[in-house]
Amino acid sequence: MDRRRITTNVLQDESRLATELLRGRIVSLVFRRRSTEVGIEFTDGTRLFVNWAIDGIELSITDGMPRPAGTRPKSAARPKFTRLQGRYLKFIQEYLQLHGVAPSERDMQYHFRVTPPTVHQMILTLERKGLIERAPGQARSIRVLVDPHEFSG
Repeated sequence: MDRRRITTNVLQDESRLATELLRGRIVSLVFRRRSTEVGIEFTDGTRLFVNWAIDGIELSITDGMPRPAGTRPKSAARPKFTRLQGRYLKFIQEYLQLHGVAPSERDMQYHFRVTPPTVHQMILTLERKGLIERAPGQARSIRVLVDPHEFSG
């Protein structure tokens, strides 16, 4: 049997398994551990490692333990955000504490006196930076992933 063919079949099986295990998870960090290895960390702490070798690539997945909102893995770099992004994070966190649900984009629009596209872009930016997460298709599902002490002040 051709060794290349075996590697390809194994890779296809590993890829299918990885796809099933990672479906619906949100990426919070991409990092490089070695020159041949890239790691992808998800908001729930799950990590996918892709290692390039002479005979192909190797995938490994570590299943993360669910963490409460506002906590980050110790290995992740401290989140970076602007003062304005911090104001949005603080508003979202305070609204959650006061009302028990996340604010709608309209609530943020009125509070910050900005247009709907401005609020929407800010939400997308905060999500892309791994500062918040949302449940797809679910209204008022924003969760702040940053310790409130980091944006209060």
